[in-house]
Amino acid sequence: MNIHKPSLNYCEMNRSLTKKLTLISILLINLFSGCVEPEKISFDCHIANNSSSGLKVLLHRRSNIPPYDSISIAPGETSSIGSYLALSWSSYACDARKIQFIFDNGKGYVCTIMPNLTTNDSELCFLGGKDPFIAPRLPDEGLGSITTITQEDFENAFDL
Repeated sequence: MNIHKPSLNYCEMNRSLTKKLTLISILLINLFSGCVEPEKISFDCHIANNSSSGLKVLLHRRSNIPPYDSISIAPGETSSIGSYLALSWSSYACDARKIQFIFDNGKGYVCTIMPNLTTNDSELCFLGGKDPFIAPRLPDEGLGSITTITQEDFENAFDL
């Protein structure tokens, strides 16, 4: 029986290939472990009360459960109703999916975001196309959005 033994050259080639594969593996590990994800930025969702009445804002995560937070905003003040982390600005990405705006006289608005998270789905929300879920960006490319409550909003509020 004739058993063929590998030559020294074959063994050296095999070692050389193993060294190259090890080096490539190390380089790939370094390449992928060195990837840095872009840093997320904190954005705020603001409500500005430009009416003559105090305003209470109730925030709900779902329309059928009690509010998780309540914020009072005096006339002329602006307050954040939440924040979110993202790579870039979004018109609205805060937690509240239902927002109630209640003036001192008990009248107000109820805005509920649609299931696809795009826009308001409530008949008791603002008139004239105002929608807190598609709020404009803060001035000067600020880090957040702002919904402004006007005197006209106060005067046209619904009985709740």
